[in-house]
Amino acid sequence: FVTDAIYDIAAGKSGLEIDLAVTNAGGIRSSLKKGVVSYGNIMMMVPFPNNIVVLEMDGALLQKCLDDIASTGGQCQSRQLAFDIVDKKAANVTINGKVIDPKKMYRVATISFVYEGKDNLVSFTNAKLVYKSENVMKYDILDYVKSLDECGKMLVTDTHFRFSK
Repeated sequence: FVTDAIYDIAAGKSGLEIDLAVTNAGGIRSSLKKGVVSYGNIMMMVPFPNNIVVLEMDGALLQKCLDDIASTGGQCQSRQLAFDIVDKKAANVTINGKVIDPKKMYRVATISFVYEGKDNLVSFTNAKLVYKSENVMKYDILDYVKSLDECGKMLVTDTHFRFSK
């Protein structure tokens, strides 16, 4: 949910076409359960003062970034990205069903923590920053969750959200 939300938020707020999203698993401190979800649940889920960012990089650098992710045993990724971990490297990488192209430019949504190379994701520091949200991520996610109600996916009442079927 969080990484797909980062993808959707980055695309909507930046106005850029985003290819995929990743984030570190350690930044997600709790999950959302079916039923009533409070603002507090969102704040506990993503408590850190990170910002959503969009990075631009070629496929060769993206492969190195994904190798960093694979070397940690894996992190969180959006629905557009798939790969296997073989010998602590990202193998069989596909983006939207297409094999990664080392020469193609990709836009990756993530968080400032990852862009700063933390959690041993150092290759991300070599990417070009093309967008940074002015909000702390938890507030962007709160707005995103509220917007889901307009799509008929949630019922929002006062300080609680209720996931629909």
